[in-house]
Amino acid sequence: MITSPGNTVRGLVMDNLYRGIFLDGADAHDNRIIGDWIGFTRTGANASGQNFAVVVNTGASNNHIGTPTLANRNVIGNYVHAIENYGVGTNGNIIQNNVLCIGPTGARAPCSTGVDHNFGPKNDLIGGDGQYERNVIGPTYLQGIEYSHGWNKALPPRADDSYTYAIDDNSVIGNWVGFRMDGSYDPNYRSGLNFSSADNGQGINVYDGSNRNTVRNNWVAATYDGIQVMAPDATGNIIKDNIIGVAPNGDPAPLTGWGIKLRWSAKHETVSGNIIRNAALGGVGLVQNTVYNIRISRNIVSDTNGPAIYLAPTSGSTTKGANNLQAAPVITSATTDRVRGTGAKGALVEVYKADRATGQQGLPTKFLGDATVASDGTWKVDISGVPAGQRVTALQIPTDDNTSALGNNVDVVEAPAPPHSGDIILSDDFGRTLAGSWGNVDQGGAWALTGTATDFSVNGSAAQITAAAAATREARVGVSSTADTDITGALTFDRTPAGTNVYAYILARASGSNAYRAAIRVATTGAIYVQLKKSISNVESNIGSEVNTGLSLSAGSPIGFRFRLVGTDLSLRVWDATGAEPGGWTVTGSNSDSALAGAGSVGLRTYFGSAISNGPITVTLDAFRVLVP
Repeated sequence: MITSPGNTVRGLVMDNLYRGIFLDGADAHDNRIIGDWIGFTRTGANASGQNFAVVVNTGASNNHIGTPTLANRNVIGNYVHAIENYGVGTNGNIIQNNVLCIGPTGARAPCSTGVDHNFGPKNDLIGGDGQYERNVIGPTYLQGIEYSHGWNKALPPRADDSYTYAIDDNSVIGNWVGFRMDGSYDPNYRSGLNFSSADNGQGINVYDGSNRNTVRNNWVAATYDGIQVMAPDATGNIIKDNIIGVAPNGDPAPLTGWGIKLRWSAKHETVSGNIIRNAALGGVGLVQNTVYNIRISRNIVSDTNGPAIYLAPTSGSTTKGANNLQAAPVITSATTDRVRGTGAKGALVEVYKADRATGQQGLPTKFLGDATVASDGTWKVDISGVPAGQRVTALQIPTDDNTSALGNNVDVVEAPAPPHSGDIILSDDFGRTLAGSWGNVDQGGAWALTGTATDFSVNGSAAQITAAAAATREARVGVSSTADTDITGALTFDRTPAGTNVYAYILARASGSNAYRAAIRVATTGAIYVQLKKSISNVESNIGSEVNTGLSLSAGSPIGFRFRLVGTDLSLRVWDATGAEPGGWTVTGSNSDSALAGAGSVGLRTYFGSAISNGPITVTLDAFRVLVP
């Protein structure tokens, strides 16, 4: 029994003791328990163990049980709890490089629990990322590692689960839980061999009153579930980058339950980056409908007949189902270079390679990329390494972290060949007659119109916008294959404006209220001016100065234009389209605004000044082409 600081207990063999080593009280700090055998004879044979081999009791802090040196490794087994951290103030203790529930010869030396925390320990570390920092925990009857009972034990359970008594901010890192010393799998060395309820049978259990604990980079084998998080007062825990259901040497390590299970009103937990194999029921199971706000991200699941992610359904009238039964995103197309779909605005969509049949869900065998769902409900993710004929799936994580299950698997098809310079990717000669619409592009998509529908028409050879003063009208069509575009066409104005100007803008990389605009202004004198502009959130700004083209409008006579965008470079030329297109550019500029870096829509926007006195004016568009520069 140690009640003072700075002591070292080294190289002892202990057996047939109710408790082996007892560190007790606030003065028991900065002690080292190293190189001891507890629960064995000096030959390494199993001996009689009883209650707790090592107890770090109320107030004992910053003690080391084992250190990252081979000679300082403790071997502990044949006890109910190999190591017990117990009570308020039992903080900052480090447990490293120990062999628990296995004897010095590698023989079974079962415990009920390898390492247990109860009633208040905080900021403790079990294991680590460095050499000889991991603990190896062999066969246990209940749990390999458990955080539980984070409440005032002087009162009824959970009557007072305030911070003082909670089991918070601890870390379990890099341990082997449920394996032999050499990292191989043996079913007799698993955790939770004699589970009798859902509270037992796991490799690692983060239980009631345990918050903001991190379980990371552990290898786990268990009889039932690999890792469990449970209880309404267990929140903010992070379960990440663990390998569950497979041994460090690559052996399968089958579980009869879930890889990771969440139950009993657990909320605001994170489950990310885990590899789960050979779990009979499935990967990540939210098995009760009172489990919410669970972020499930980038987990890989294989070798199970169950789902990768399970959300318990509704029951009765008071529950919405686990994670509110968040719907999965929909994949609308999948090629070898890009996956597109729809989802909840603002949600993060994650795309995975899937190994089940088309129309089934999962299993997610490789993370391919992610994207945020745009304001129009669409998303796209660029991918690689998935040949045509294989499948992809996706999940979505809304801002409240109520992650969906995986959506239906979709077949991947070969991506179209990338466009080459000079290829026409969109064209329209408007050889149709329509009122209130521009219809569908000859080669491309459909025109989307903004403004009074009756102001738009197609007359069999050209598209028209007719409006009076103070009117803005716009027509767009999407171009998704490339951000670099060469847009050509011809404009006519049926009259020279009186009173003020009329504007035509050629649009490029337009998305929502953002766009590049090549402005063509017709003054009341008939003079034609041009200027490069951009619009961000409908706020227009100039890219360089306005230029007088030297052209003069002749009503009904076409004005040719070419608006080219290559990377951050913008170029515009205009000419009298009754003659040949000239060389050189009328105006050039450069802009690197990130909101305008990607592909978007192209089209025409018009503005008729508020003081126009001879309206309505008709602007006509013809021979519209979009080419690869």
